[in-house]
Amino acid sequence: MIFINYKPIRLIELFAGIGSQAKALTNLGLNFEHWRICEFDEHAIRSYNAIHDTNFVASDIRKINASDLGICDTDEHTYLLTYSFPCVDLSNAGKGAGM
Repeated sequence: MIFINYKPIRLIELFAGIGSQAKALTNLGLNFEHWRICEFDEHAIRSYNAIHDTNFVASDIRKINASDLGICDTDEHTYLLTYSFPCVDLSNAGKGAGM
């Protein structure tokens, strides 16, 4: 399947971590805008901003409303909402104890 998108992509990453979804889009060569992220871990946010040259702040998914996502002008933009599951249990920080 070939995906052709003629509208600019605005990426919304929930549970963003360090931005693996954004990195995947970059690796695919897609042009997109980092639109919104939701991540509560301050260390992950600092890493995300350093990796992607952004300036996001930490946020709590329990305090986010649909209106906070800034989805507008849907005739001019494609909004791509992604999410990642917590990976701490798979990482060195979680001692690989997950799954």
